Amino acid sequence: MKHSRPSPLPPHPPYPQTPETAHAWIRAHGVVVTELARSYGVPRTTLTDLMRGRNRGYRGKAHQGAVLLGLKPDPEAGGAA
Repeated sequence: MKHSRPSPLPPHPPYPQTPETAHAWIRAHGVVVTELARSYGVPRTTLTDLMRGRNRGYRGKAHQGAVLLGLKPDPEAGGAA
């Protein structure tokens, strides 16, 4: 029987980013948005809306996605402002 290891979480852009630079970073590093979304439990459409500037990421999964894309500082990191 083949044992599969859990794949490591894909990298995500560092803070601070704009929607355009986050999208450029993802493309430059060959990260698949669907894989990124699935790995971090954020809907793919939320990430694409954030990168297109249609969503600001104020609360919930949208905020989690904005932190993931580097659009907002991670409140749990403490001191990143």
